[in-house]
Amino acid sequence: MPSVREFRYEREPVGALQGLAADRVVAIGTVSKSLAPAIRLGWGLCPPALAVAVAELKRRHDRGCPELDQLALAALIESGRYDRHLRRMRTVYAQRRAALVESLTEHAPEVRLTGLAAGFHAVAHLPRGADEQSVITAAGARSVGLYGMSPHRSSGATDPAQLVLGFGNLGERAVRAGIEAIGGLLRGDGAGNEADNEAASVRSDSGTEAVRDCGIPHRGIRHRGIPHGGIGRRGVSVRP
Repeated sequence: MPSVREFRYEREPVGALQGLAADRVVAIGTVSKSLAPAIRLGWGLCPPALAVAVAELKRRHDRGCPELDQLALAALIESGRYDRHLRRMRTVYAQRRAALVESLTEHAPEVRLTGLAAGFHAVAHLPRGADEQSVITAAGARSVGLYGMSPHRSSGATDPAQLVLGFGNLGERAVRAGIEAIGGLLRGDGAGNEADNEAASVRSDSGTEAVRDCGIPHRGIRHRGIPHGGIGRRGVSVRP
C-alpha cells in the first residue's frame, strides 16, 4: 500500500517485493493518498513480458487516462517537488499522530493503541467490558463521531471492543479537542466525568473546532453532506 510505504514514522519503509523478482512481480501504486483521490492516477511496474498486454488491456478497459494530468504529475515527480511534498506531509501526519497519542495518554490512559507505525489511522483497544456501540452512541451525543472495528470484521463480532481512529484529515487541535470530550467514555466511566461533559458542552455551544468524526480518513472530509474538504461550523466530519 503506497500510504504505508510513504508515510512511516518510526522506521525505514519496507522494500517492495517487486525489487526482488522484477521478472515475476507487478508493483502497483497510486497518488490517491499521497496527493488526492480526485487525481485518479496510478501506475504499474510490469515485467517486460507483460507490459504490452497490460497496457492494451488498460486502454480497452477505460480508454486511458487524461494526458494533461499525467504530464503534470510527471513534471511534479521529475522536478523533485513530489518528494518535497512527501517529506512535508510526513512531518504533518506525524504531528497529528503524536497529538492523538498524547491526548489518549492524558485523557484515557487505559486505552491501548496499535497500528501506529504507518498510515493515517490507529486502532484503539477499549478496556475490558466496554461495549463498542454504546461508546460510539454516547460519543455522538457529544458531537464526536467514532467508527467501530466490528463492521470491518468478516464475522461482524463486537468483541473485543475496538475503535478505528483516523488523523489524516484532522488538525492537531481537532484531535485533542475530540479526545478530551470523550475521555471518560474511552476510560470506561460510562457517561464520563463532569469535566468531560463541561468541555463537550462548551465546544458545542461556542462552535469552536471539535472532532466530528475520528474515522478512516483517507477518502476525505465530509460534514453535512459536503464531500472531500468541507468543514462545518460545528466541527469536522471524516467519513470512510
